Formats: sequence, C-alpha cells, structure tokens
Amino acid sequence: MGRKRQFASITDDSILDPISKQPNIILHEHSEYASNHTPRHSQIPIPNPLINHVIPASPLTPSSSAFVELRPNNSAGSLAHIDIDQDLVELEDHELEVLGLLQYVRRNHEKKKVLLDEPSHSNQPLRAWTPYIDAYVAELLRLEGRNGAAHPTCSSPSCSTEVTQGFRCQDCFLGTLMCTECTKFSTDFVLGKRWNGMYFEKTSLKSLGLRIQLNHLDGACSNPSAAFNDDFIVIAANGVHEVSLDYCGCPQQVARTAQLLRARLFPSTVVDPKTAATFDVLEGFQLLSFTSKISAFEFYRALARMSDNTGVHPPKDRYTTFLRIVREWRHVRLLKRMGRGHAASGVQGTQKGECAILCPACPHPGINLPEDWHDQPESRQWLYSLFIGIDANFCLKRMNVSSDLQDPGLNHGYAYVVDNTEFQAYLAKYGKAIPDDKSTCNNHDAIKSASARGGHGTAASGSGTAECARHDMKCPNAVGDLQKGERYVNMDYFVLSSLENCKLLRIVVSYDIACQWSKNLSLRCSLYPPNILSTRKDLELVYLVPKFHLPAHVQHCQENYSFNFIPRVARTDGESPERGWAAANSVTNSTREMGPGS
Repeated sequence: MGRKRQFASITDDSILDPISKQPNIILHEHSEYASNHTPRHSQIPIPNPLINHVIPASPLTPSSSAFVELRPNNSAGSLAHIDIDQDLVELEDHELEVLGLLQYVRRNHEKKKVLLDEPSHSNQPLRAWTPYIDAYVAELLRLEGRNGAAHPTCSSPSCSTEVTQGFRCQDCFLGTLMCTECTKFSTDFVLGKRWNGMYFEKTSLKSLGLRIQLNHLDGACSNPSAAFNDDFIVIAANGVHEVSLDYCGCPQQVARTAQLLRARLFPSTVVDPKTAATFDVLEGFQLLSFTSKISAFEFYRALARMSDNTGVHPPKDRYTTFLRIVREWRHVRLLKRMGRGHAASGVQGTQKGECAILCPACPHPGINLPEDWHDQPESRQWLYSLFIGIDANFCLKRMNVSSDLQDPGLNHGYAYVVDNTEFQAYLAKYGKAIPDDKSTCNNHDAIKSASARGGHGTAASGSGTAECARHDMKCPNAVGDLQKGERYVNMDYFVLSSLENCKLLRIVVSYDIACQWSKNLSLRCSLYPPNILSTRKDLELVYLVPKFHLPAHVQHCQENYSFNFIPRVARTDGESPERGWAAANSVTNSTREMGPGS
C-alpha cells in the first residue's frame, strides 16, 4: 500500500510571524497522491508557525497559508476531536509524525510564546536588565547613605564606641562605619569618607591622626623619627596620598630605604626619601603598560584624579618621581628574576645578554641538543640550524631630549638592548668607514633612505633588531637605535652582537634586503673587531628574503633568495620581526620623549 508523501512550502513575506520573522510552514501532500485513499482528517488550524522545526520546502503552491492541509479530506474537524487511542492503529507513518508534531506545538504554544515575546537573560541580556535599572540606582543611592548602619556604635567587632560621625573606608568590602581609632588600623592607604550628619565628605587617615611606623610589626617604636616635614607622599593603586610616616630610630635600625622596602614601599631617593610607591601600583602599571600600552603620564593622571577629580585640591605632583621609580623598579625586578641576587658578583658581574630569556625552541648547545650534535652527519646537521630575522622600525623614534649625564642607562647590555656606550664607540670608529653600497635590485626604501636623517630634533630615527625568525623571540643583545636610516653599519652590529656566543654550524638569516646586505658582509666583518663571521671558518650562512617582501625584488632575487626554493628551511616565512613591530608600535608615544638611558 502506497504511503502518502508530504512536503513543506514557505509562504510569502506577508504572513511572516511578527515576532520571530519566521515563515509559516505549510504541509501538504504530493500531487501524485491516489484519490482512492480513505480520507481521515480535515484542515487543522495552527495558531503559531512551526518556528523551531525545519522541513524541506515544497515546489508546490499551497491553497491556503493559514492551515496545515492533509488532503484530500475536506470534512470539518480539529486536532481536539482526534481520538488517539482509536485512530492510532489506522494512521499511516507520515500521519503519525504530523500528528505528533501538531500535538507538540499545541502543548508548548503558550510556553514558546512567552519565550518569544519576553526577553531572557541569554538572548537579550540588556532588555532583561532594563526593568531593574531603578533597583540598581536605589542600591547606589543606599551606598551614599549610612548603608544600613543606623545604630550609633562602631561596627568593629571588638569596639562598642558610640559615634556621632562615623568613618567609612572606600576600599573595604562591607563599607561599614567605624570610629576614629578603628579606622586608623583598617589599612594605611585608603580613600576615607566621614559622615557629617547629612552626607559623606572626603577625609584622610592623616587628618584622623594616623601615623605609619616602619620597622616594627606592632607599630610601636621607642625612638620614632618623622619623615621630612611630616608630609610623606605615597603613590598607591587607589590614588596619591599624604601620610604621616615615622622611621625607626632604634640603635639597631636599618637604612631608611630598607625600612620602606620591607613595608613594600619603593623609595624615590636613597637619601631621606619624601615619596614612595607601593609595590601594588608598580606591578599594576607594568602589566597595563605591556597589555594596553598606557603611558606613565596617563596612568599617573588617573591616580591623581582618584584622589581629587575636581581639581580643587589636587595632590602634590610626583609624576617625574613616578617615572624614576618605575625605571628603578623594572631594572631591579629584571635582575631579581634572572637570579643575579644569588650571584656573589652581583649586578657588576652580569654578562652581556645574561638577563635575556632565550628562545626555548631554538637550538642551544648544552641545553636542548644532544651531546654529539656537532658530530652529526650533514643529513641531520640541518636540524640544528638557527634562524634569525633582521629588520628595522622607524615608528619607534626618540627625540633629542636630556643627556647621558642626566639620564644614565641602567641596563648595560644585560638583556636585549645593546650597551649604548660600546655601541656609540663603535659608530664613532666605523660609522663613516663603512659605505652603503648601491643597489643592484629594485629601489627598496631600506636602501634608498639608509643615509636619510630621522627628522628635525630626533636622536634616534628608529630601532633595529635581530630575532628568532621561527618563534618571534628577540635575541640577546640584538636591539639598538638607528641614527639615520637602515645603515649597514648599524644592522651589522646588531647581528654580530646577537651571534657573539653562537656555537652552531648553520645559520639562516632572513632580511628584506638580504640580496644587497650580504654582498660585502664578509669584507665589512674583516674590518670590524674579531667576530663570529671573521673567525669561524666552519660556519654556513644562508641568506633569504622574507616571503611577503620577496615579490618586490627582481627575478634573480626571487629565484635565489626564496624560502620556497631553498631546502631544509621548512615552512618558515621570515616575517617574524614584522609581527613584533606591530605590537611595539603602540608604545611610540612613550618612547618619543624618553631620554638616552631609558
């Protein structure tokens, strides 16, 4: 016995459901349906479209857009009149499917209508939140008052002092009211507010008589010594505070700077400091400067506004002091992180590049290579190749401000940036002795502007670097300033400095003008002080052009300097320096006004 074949068609836009904008689904039978089949049901009205059920569309045009048709039955009837128990055995498979579908729609119609008409937290969170706006505003207004603390006693568990003017800490979780004495011991650097009977007004713990005692856990010292002028400034994560601070004057006292550091306060000077920054604010700024590239000026201005956003009573300006503290903090943290605090020679014994983090995936003899790597046959020696990428960036300019005397450098080649003193001596000797060769390739900007100055008033026109071309990590002692354009004498120094301690036998160098830079590299290296290229005869060098830059070269370069044609370079693209510049360009506003030591 043949089975009825059903299809679905979609009505025109005029009958789209106004809420869901979904078309009504019309079920009807195929035109080949035999007329001698016994009809059972008539047209059944459906109050809502079958939104959540997708049925293949039919090429046939339905006779009505408001019903689901089970032809050829034209008798009256509805779904409610169907006796499931009696008719179940008489229905064919396709009719059972449709019947179950219609019953499902009828049972869930009201529930689905609510889901469609009313927003939920998942599909329309803002619309769901809108009815609660007044409640949110009311809660914020409640915080402007006593916050439920109607009883005139201190909320501290160990205190029952009656208070007429309670104090509240802005940084505390509960925001309860406390008496003057309990407020002093809540925390040292808070934005406090005092209830004056009508509203909260800003106050400070110093005005309440708080004194911070250093070098004593119990806060008691037999011979305290007040800070200069008794107006010590603390730069904290919640603002700039003026506090009363006492140093320890006991016979076995330690230096004042040590007393501050033990309290997690970084002093601004080494002699009678008047300002300090908390470790929390320094750590916070370091993370923000790395992620959002915020400048120290904007960050400090935000801290000052936390203390006074009206400008009527601004805190004392410590922006310049904050800059100096940040530099010292980062340098000390670098030495600490790289283990220099455990070395007997201390910072003075730090070698060049010793504080740089080596690329963990690159080959390093004695670290991640087998002991017999040097004796491996040529068929395996390529596995121990080093890939470096060279490039310059002209966004990281530095204006000609300050001097080495006023702004001395702290990092003398310990990590990634070359030692400026040695670099300047090198440029003074070889800067004019090394000419920039004329290009035999296309007119590349790197060659054309090699001798061009960076602009009026600039001390550095940009930066050059050498880094791991496969894993995007900077090489030790491989970053430095450019005085003009992308001169060979500068780029040579960065490359040779980064390879100073290299013991590998094969190095692949990627450079956007490698076709020109490599021509007389051996000759130039013979003029420089002894280096890896002039002393190592067993070293194999492979010069290539990054894949994105290669199409701008002549045909000869595209055939001889392509990563795609050279064996044993895998799928390296050589564009790693470009990816690094994309992240570094955001700090241009900060580097532009830095001094030579920064």
